[in-house]
Amino acid sequence: MVVINLSRCARLTALPDMSGYRHLKKLILELCVGLTKIHDSIGNMSSLVLLNLERCHNLVVFPSDVTGMKGLRELILSGCSKFDGLPHDVRSMKSLVKLLADNTAIPELPKYLFHLTQLEVLSLNGCQRLRELPDWFGRLSSLKELNLNSTGLGKLPNSVGELVRLEKLSLMHCTSLTALPDSVGNLKSLVSLHLNSSSIEQLPTSIGLLSYLKILSLGGCRRLTVLPVSIMGLDSIVELELDKISIAELPNHICSLKFVKKLSMIDCTYLERLPESMGKMSSLSVLYIVGAALTMLPESIGELENLVFLRLSRCKKLCKLPDSIGNLRSLKRFIMEESVVTSLPESFGLLQDLVTLKMNKPLPSRRRTLADITTNFNHDLPRHKELPASFCKLSSLEEFDARACGISGQIQDDFTKLSKLETLNFSYNDFHSIPGSMERLCVLKKLLLCHCERLRSLPRLPSTLVELNAADCYALESIDNLSNLEKLQELQLTNCNKIKDVPGLECLRSLRRLYVGGCHSSASSVRRRLSKVLVHPSSLVTLSPSYQKILEVAPKLMAKTFSAGRVKEFDQSRHSWH
Repeated sequence: MVVINLSRCARLTALPDMSGYRHLKKLILELCVGLTKIHDSIGNMSSLVLLNLERCHNLVVFPSDVTGMKGLRELILSGCSKFDGLPHDVRSMKSLVKLLADNTAIPELPKYLFHLTQLEVLSLNGCQRLRELPDWFGRLSSLKELNLNSTGLGKLPNSVGELVRLEKLSLMHCTSLTALPDSVGNLKSLVSLHLNSSSIEQLPTSIGLLSYLKILSLGGCRRLTVLPVSIMGLDSIVELELDKISIAELPNHICSLKFVKKLSMIDCTYLERLPESMGKMSSLSVLYIVGAALTMLPESIGELENLVFLRLSRCKKLCKLPDSIGNLRSLKRFIMEESVVTSLPESFGLLQDLVTLKMNKPLPSRRRTLADITTNFNHDLPRHKELPASFCKLSSLEEFDARACGISGQIQDDFTKLSKLETLNFSYNDFHSIPGSMERLCVLKKLLLCHCERLRSLPRLPSTLVELNAADCYALESIDNLSNLEKLQELQLTNCNKIKDVPGLECLRSLRRLYVGGCHSSASSVRRRLSKVLVHPSSLVTLSPSYQKILEVAPKLMAKTFSAGRVKEFDQSRHSWH
């Protein structure tokens, strides 16, 4: 196969006479940004199968006579932003299967395009000058994929319903498009329909006739306020995206879509109610509800036996979860960030396949200062107070993020039964102690306790820890010996001023970052322990003279980074080692 690839030849301004290359199959001129015209000889090359002119930004002139291009199967003009017209007569290009002309200046389609009866893919994304499609458009009988995103189209011709082989129709960001013709219901082969961020005000009732449709994306259709009853006819629908649409309630008839696996309703700020029969959507495995005005979830949600991922973030009016939540036995990820739920039902412990739980709250709106220590700084945050007794039964839990949940008192010993926990974030909470049995969390790698301002002591910790962050724990007075933390790479104790010593610090052979800024009470003991590291005969760490000087004179040792064989440069502007 004869192939000529001249991609990225920026100085190429014109293609020469190619008539001598009678057996040329592929001509690739991608990103020839200086190219302004294509030689007329190209139009007579019957052997050519692929012509790629993608992102030839200055291309203007294309052969007007293409009668010889009888074997061409792919023509790629995407990104030729100055190109404004295909040849008027393209009847001879009957072998063309794929025509990509995204982001060109084409104002209309050539008159004889409908003769391309083998054309399967037509992509005109970003052709903002294209404001209408011709009435004969439906005669492209082989078309399977039609991409018209971000075009200037105000409507589609009725003949679009004649595209009986069409499988994908994409009209995203068509801001002038307010409606679809009823003939859309005739697209019997349609598998995916994307209308995201268009100006569609309503869906045609005929949409229910699309019995093979699997993906319907309506995200960002803010003018869409009602879903037609006929939507229940979408028997094959698998993925339904309703992000940012203006519906106040999800209609009951949507629960007839028994094969939907993913339902997304992100930033549906007017959504106040879900149907009571939600549990009938038995195939649902992913459910996103973010930023909605929901006050409650239907009890039937517990019947979604195949639900694997549930996201209920930023639902500021949802204060309680139904008891049936514990029936979601397949649930693996539960994300409930920035919610106002103040307690978990006792049934929560039944979620024994749960791997990830994130129920972190918004961080305080202002920065904590030392003067705030004696006040209840978290008064404006929703408070969980304590976790349900059943929580320790979450035997598969690997990641738990409970940042700023207002958990107070003490963490019970039963918590250490979460034997698979790898990441634990208890930052910005009000508890004063954590269990002495914390060491039993034998796979824990990351423990985040920053801004736990009532925490008074740290017990012996699991040897698997890689990161420990207890910064701004102002009441922290003591830390158990850290010498067993052989894998610890980062230790943050910034502003823990009541700590007198950090036992075992000199034994942390894997340590890369140490933050102890503002720990005035422990400054001398930290310097002493780090000095032991310098003279230890087995130590691989070497320190520059500048660092030794810092050890001698700096009252605030902010951060140090160990690396295999050396300590890197100290950044005095940030008081940290890199």
